[in-house]
Amino acid sequence: MNPTHNHASAAGRFELWFRPLSKAAVAQHFRCDAAGQVDLNALSDRDRDEYLFARALVGRDFDRPVVLEGASTAPPRQITVQLNVVRSAQ
Repeated sequence: MNPTHNHASAAGRFELWFRPLSKAAVAQHFRCDAAGQVDLNALSDRDRDEYLFARALVGRDFDRPVVLEGASTAPPRQITVQLNVVRSAQ
């Protein structure tokens, strides 16, 4: 099993998961809302880069992302999602 990067804390209720299509890639997950929207301003620079990288490689290195409800250990409830990015006002 591939290790995963934990970009979301247990305090987050929803996570957007990018599952790898090959054994070379590592699963990525990010805190999001129920619709799968990730607040880019809430991410560190490194996490934002990794999110944008995973999003750009959907279909090549990663499967379409899914929203999972619960903790960072791949909870069972899956929700359909469309890729949307929300930037909070500064």
